[in-house]
Amino acid sequence: ARARELFEEASRSEGNLEEPWEWLGWLAEEDEAPMEAISWYTKGLERDKGYLPFIDGLVRSWIQEGDLRELFSKNPGKEYVRAVQEAERGLNLDENDWRRWKFLGTAQKALARFEMAHGRTENAEKLLAKALESLEQVRRLNSGAWEAYFLRAAVHSDLANLLRGLGRDPTQGLEAGLADARKAIAESPGFVLTYSVCADLLTNRGSYEEDFGRDPSAWYREAIGTYSDAIRINPRLFNAWGNRGLVQVSLGLYLWQRKKMDP
Repeated sequence: ARARELFEEASRSEGNLEEPWEWLGWLAEEDEAPMEAISWYTKGLERDKGYLPFIDGLVRSWIQEGDLRELFSKNPGKEYVRAVQEAERGLNLDENDWRRWKFLGTAQKALARFEMAHGRTENAEKLLAKALESLEQVRRLNSGAWEAYFLRAAVHSDLANLLRGLGRDPTQGLEAGLADARKAIAESPGFVLTYSVCADLLTNRGSYEEDFGRDPSAWYREAIGTYSDAIRINPRLFNAWGNRGLVQVSLGLYLWQRKKMDP
């Protein structure tokens, strides 16, 4: 609270320091108050229209506001559109900074998820393709940015779900997503969310194989092991516990059915 008071006092000064608005916006983000964060970042941009951390903060905050609206069953489309617009503004200022492309890809993915949820599959597919292109630029500009591999894996996972829903073959995307997820794990083995994305892709691949009468057990077993890796890193990752249980059920049912069918 005292830190917030000091930053608010500094923000009222006549100097040109950007830091008070940046920190006040960040504190609001941490408090899950994205509209407050947006207000601070916007005020900061009034002082310095080219300060990229303010624009990055706006991208994050608009996505956060969209996620909160979605959580409470409110329409988050406008917020995700604003996130994409702010990311594009940052890119126009410096297209050679890999972080600009990362923010754009993240915003495009969020908007695509919204489009998918509302049945606009063609728009969603186009946005996911754009997100992959944006994140490929991250890899091109900074080969050591493991976040790009994690984000690309997550986009491939969304795209695979979309394609399966449309009755199309997701195998190529699943393989590409798994390659990206494994690369991200190798580069940053402590980042737990990559394990969950990797396990989701493995589960999806196993389920797709099972749909066509092929043996999914190796995929399911690897998914279970990957969820277990995530749980070892963070035992409070409840989604991983739940998803691991679901895959264990899928594997058990498949093995039971195969045993029942074998002579």
